[in-house]
Amino acid sequence: MRDAPVATETVRKMVLNSLKNFLKCFLYFTVPLGCIFIGFLIGLSALGRCVAEQFSYMVDEVAKLIPETEENLGELGSYVLSAARELDWSRPLQTIEVLFRGEWLAQKISEFLGLTMEQFNALADHLSGIALNVVTKIGESLLLLLVYVVVGAGCGYFVTNYFVRRNTVRRGIVGFLISSAVNAIASVLFVAFMIWVGSVLNVRALSTVINVLGIVVYAFVSLLEAYLIQGRGRVSFKKVVNLRNCILLFLSHTVVFLLAIVISAIVLAVADFLVGIFVAVSILLVALLVINVNAESYVDRLAVKLREKESLTTNDRKELVGNLFAPPVAAQDCTEELSAAQTADEKTRKKIKNRKGEKENE
Repeated sequence: MRDAPVATETVRKMVLNSLKNFLKCFLYFTVPLGCIFIGFLIGLSALGRCVAEQFSYMVDEVAKLIPETEENLGELGSYVLSAARELDWSRPLQTIEVLFRGEWLAQKISEFLGLTMEQFNALADHLSGIALNVVTKIGESLLLLLVYVVVGAGCGYFVTNYFVRRNTVRRGIVGFLISSAVNAIASVLFVAFMIWVGSVLNVRALSTVINVLGIVVYAFVSLLEAYLIQGRGRVSFKKVVNLRNCILLFLSHTVVFLLAIVISAIVLAVADFLVGIFVAVSILLVALLVINVNAESYVDRLAVKLREKESLTTNDRKELVGNLFAPPVAAQDCTEELSAAQTADEKTRKKIKNRKGEKENE
């Protein structure tokens, strides 16, 4: 029962520390958002050029294939885009899959030209070849767009990591090397242990063990890193790395991540789909970065508070020792008054003596 207030205080400190870090760094979501948007603009520009080039290629190839057509081939690209917009985009992945098969584009070219079934069958191989070339090139540009977005998100991650660490807790080159070494060793040991457990338990039991141990090991490694980087020589190892702190750290991470998910869901519900996705990803990146520094931030603040407490205790001791050996203030005042009274009395006696001497001389 004595440990209950201590445990409650630890829960409050760790969870509030995590929430404080997240709210303090929340506005940094604009950094990865800007990087993602820049990557998206670069990729979109390349995609636009590719679409224009492929539509021009499609018109030229159709003109060579059917030179006697009476249709204005310059409008073929607009017709294809209009037909693509009329598709059911409630399931975007399935719709994109239909667009990039090639048969859909060949069918739309045939519809635009007004080909009969016999004419289409005669030209099917040629039209399918043209359509396949077009969708392949556009698909490559679309993939490049995704790569630019991912690269932008990665750049945003590292830039935001700098700001988050500057605003919460710093870590130098030595800290980075310690973190890398601990992560590598812990990963190898965890994988080896899981292989051994898998050879003993069945699949269902193994899944449960992995989930439970994964949480404990992740929290243990985070606290161990935090102790080695921020707490070594400043705070007791047992005070940082223990089962209770592992559970509380995972709880604080869960609270931060759930808060980020709720905010992202609100943004997705209010904003445009693409903008909502970019903003949500940026918010989740900030949440992940804050989760990465929460353990170190907690240990650093714990060490600072302990140092302040020890400094305060030392000062109190010095003040107490000084007060013990210093004469009391009241005694000093009495001594001064007595000394003054004695001095005045001596002066009075001297005056009386002098007067007596003068009278005797007379």
